[in-house]
Amino acid sequence: MPVAKTWSDLDLEFTAHPNMGTLGIKRNEQAIVRSIRHLILTNRFERPFRPDLGCHIRARLFDPISFATSLRIKEDIITTIANYEPRVRISGITVEAKDKENGYLVGLSFYIINEEVERKVTFFLERNR
Repeated sequence: MPVAKTWSDLDLEFTAHPNMGTLGIKRNEQAIVRSIRHLILTNRFERPFRPDLGCHIRARLFDPISFATSLRIKEDIITTIANYEPRVRISGITVEAKDKENGYLVGLSFYIINEEVERKVTFFLERNR
């Protein structure tokens, strides 16, 4: 019987485990969702020794809010996840411009490799000064 693969990443909020006092670890779905989120919110040239890692989202958030910008954000997210997150396969993505909230609502559906359950994550992208 094959053993299910377990994914794990460090908790980048650096919260201590409540019982042991050690650095917390995110596992499986939590680790992958956190990784996707960090990839999308990281600018290129932001990480030392990995200038190509990241997405061009922050610059896009200062473009006029429009359908065309939504398409560019969608393409950037798809490319970034395809290049840097081999643990997932994207099944769907929506980027909806929200004029009144001054940002974009992103809905991402994906499958973790070797799993049959579709996962969904939603987050709001807005510019900060």
